[in-house]
Amino acid sequence: MFVSFHSCLRTGKSLTLVRAGRLHPSGGIQEWGLTRHEVISYIEPPAYPVPMKKLLPLLLIATCLSCADDNAQASLIYGDWKLMQAQLVNGHISYNGTNIIYTFGKDGFLTVVGGANAGYATGKYSYTLSADPDDPKAVYITIQGTRWRFGRTDIVMTLAQADVAGTNLVFWAN
Repeated sequence: MFVSFHSCLRTGKSLTLVRAGRLHPSGGIQEWGLTRHEVISYIEPPAYPVPMKKLLPLLLIATCLSCADDNAQASLIYGDWKLMQAQLVNGHISYNGTNIIYTFGKDGFLTVVGGANAGYATGKYSYTLSADPDDPKAVYITIQGTRWRFGRTDIVMTLAQADVAGTNLVFWAN
């Protein structure tokens, strides 16, 4: 049986032109010297089912959100910090001559080495980061039940106790 060049055959996911009962291997229009106007009919590829059309944007949004950092400022705390000073209600304590290091890990643990200080003794402590509902740019760190407000300017980090009359710890990037 012969098929005119106006017809085409859809096999799998490719569109193949048919001429005189034979399939052209490339399936292209130009190989036959035909213009698009001469190809009268063709089989459209199947459209995505309606549920997939609705699900695809949701999957894209979920992927984008999972790649985003929930709080970019929170990532500024990770790493090693050298304790330089503790600001108290009645003065301050300088730690310039000491080597007290606070290491905030991404795993939610703080490791303190170097000796006694106004913050935490040598050891390992769990901590959590949270945002302030009243100020989305503010970040709080809770270490073993004590809440600190996090602040950072370039290489200086401060942890200020949430209480007005609390201790402030000042660190340098190590």
